Amino acid sequence: MQDVLKDRFRSMVVTATNEATDPTIDSQIVQLQATGADVLICGVVPRFDDVDTDGARRIVEGALRRGEGWLTSSEAQALMAAMRIATAGARLVASEADAMEAARVMGYPVVLKAVGPEIVHKTEVGGVVLDLRDEAAVSTAYRSMAGRLGATMTGAVLQQMVTGGVELLVGAVVDPTFGPLVACGSGGVLVEIGRAHV
Repeated sequence: MQDVLKDRFRSMVVTATNEATDPTIDSQIVQLQATGADVLICGVVPRFDDVDTDGARRIVEGALRRGEGWLTSSEAQALMAAMRIATAGARLVASEADAMEAARVMGYPVVLKAVGPEIVHKTEVGGVVLDLRDEAAVSTAYRSMAGRLGATMTGAVLQQMVTGGVELLVGAVVDPTFGPLVACGSGGVLVEIGRAHV
């Protein structure tokens, strides 16, 4: 019998669960190794005890109930915070005066990004102004952006200016055919370049 198992399971992949020490998995591995099979363990999911899973779930469920397809800027920031992923400081502002006050509190330089239900790809609509270094620059940028975008701009995000690093796009969906999928790629304006070629 052992020879039959050895031939049938010469190369076996064992998918582990969240518990790397699951006795069922350990038992399967020992049995397979006893047959002389080559065993590859994959799929061990690390534990992150500092993650606010309930908070993250509430944010995502709220967005799904709303049904617009995208997280708002505030929801995205809150989700990153719940998952303990560091992001540049940001604040949602509703007016030019709010933007100037947020910049004073946050410190310069800052970035101004338009917000609105119809504004997804901000660069395409002229909804991003970088490297604002003083109150006058923030004021001018907000007024100009609001004038250009009109009612589609319901507010803005004022964010700390970060230099260096790499912009990253991360997305997730549960596909009816393939199940859970995660997309990772170049972020920022490179997202639009890639979209044109898909």
